[in-house]
Amino acid sequence: MTAALGAPKERRDRDFRKQTLMTFRTLWLENALMAFMAVLVGHLASAVSQACLFTLLFERSGARLEMASQVIYWINGAGLSVSYQRLMMEVIDGLNTISTRLKVF
Repeated sequence: MTAALGAPKERRDRDFRKQTLMTFRTLWLENALMAFMAVLVGHLASAVSQACLFTLLFERSGARLEMASQVIYWINGAGLSVSYQRLMMEVIDGLNTISTRLKVF
């Protein structure tokens, strides 16, 4: 039966490899993001859902400034309620705590 199909065509092979790479890359990114969120939640004093953290960190505008000795992140806090502003400050403190433990190789 496979002889009737003939040799695999390059296009199918390439598409399969690309699809496999994209699947593995997506899974790797998802696992890395979940690991980051788990570490961050571990450094927060109050219980926060990951959905709330995603909203605070990734659905707001911001900027990143990299200098020789430090990296500065700015997240737009306009329109946040007082409780969310407190939570944002707690998240920032947690990120600062995490960054002291990160090492660049």
